[in-house]
Amino acid sequence: GTRGIMETSEVEKDTQEQNKEEEEFKHFIDLHGPALKSSRIPPIYWKSLHYKLANEIFDAGHVFGIMQVEQVEDEQEAEDGESDEEAQEEERKKPNPGVELVSKVLVTSENGLQATDPTRSYTA
Repeated sequence: GTRGIMETSEVEKDTQEQNKEEEEFKHFIDLHGPALKSSRIPPIYWKSLHYKLANEIFDAGHVFGIMQVEQVEDEQEAEDGESDEEAQEEERKKPNPGVELVSKVLVTSENGLQATDPTRSYTA
């Protein structure tokens, strides 16, 4: 009866939706595959990355944060022929003498991160 027709219609819709998603993913890989490869993003994450970008899911902040920290450099030896005074003067001319800003990634998720999980690509 009618119920069988509706169920078939739903199955066809699901199949069409899957075909559309596969076609969009193929286009994504055709367009961005070289960049993904050159960035050394493993193929295991490509499908998840495509899904998140296509659906504007930006979830990186839920799992980790990036923090800028100051890293104090060790005093460098004066170069040959350069006096201590000259070395100190050069150091004073730098915007932040002796300090280098670096970024560190901190995992904030209680469950941590699993590199083997193909759904664990994050977008920001």
